[in-house]
Amino acid sequence: MSVKIIPTVDECKSTFQAAFSEALKEGSNDKMVAAQEEYAEGLCRAYLEEYNAMSSTERSNQEILSARGVRQLTSEELKYYTALSDAMRTDKSRIKNALEDIDVAMPETIIDQVMEDIKSEFPLLDAIDFVNSSYMTTWLYNKQGIQTATWGTIGGAIVGELSGTFGKLSATQCKLTAYMVVCQDYLDLGPAWLDRYVRAILTEAAGMAMESATVDGAGNSAGAPCPVGMTR
Repeated sequence: MSVKIIPTVDECKSTFQAAFSEALKEGSNDKMVAAQEEYAEGLCRAYLEEYNAMSSTERSNQEILSARGVRQLTSEELKYYTALSDAMRTDKSRIKNALEDIDVAMPETIIDQVMEDIKSEFPLLDAIDFVNSSYMTTWLYNKQGIQTATWGTIGGAIVGELSGTFGKLSATQCKLTAYMVVCQDYLDLGPAWLDRYVRAILTEAAGMAMESATVDGAGNSAGAPCPVGMTR
């Protein structure tokens, strides 16, 4: 009798990191997608196995759930994941249209949490001051540097007039894409577990891509726009 061994979360992560890192070095989009899909499938099975191994008491204990990365959702997040789950349960022939027709956008709080998760998982990215610029396309900044006020006597002439020279920096927008595979059984675990799964995929896939681009990103020269890395 054969026994099917379900990989652990850490094993799934290690396998993904090795495969995705190699795909990044080769610049192979196909291998990147394959690595993400394999990671998604393995993580889905691992989380499902973890959930089934828990008792009903553990599943309702928020402290235990928080320790496993299952967090309490806001009302907007709950609405989004419920709509996402309903769309995923649609007949296979219509699931694409169902996902495209979701009238609830992913709340920014999810992305904010993903960014916090990335900082905890990637020390290099934790050292970078990320700013959520939403739809901002241009930064205005002071080129003059820090200027201080000047002391003087009351009634005396005003000296040390502050002057400012401003520069404009274009904020080129790029896109990171992550692929997720969710089995129907996993959707039965509920929105909070779906959130844990989505954040785990985004954290690992986006974190590795961001780390690689931060170090050695080619900018627009590679065909697909990405940040310019420190080595360039």
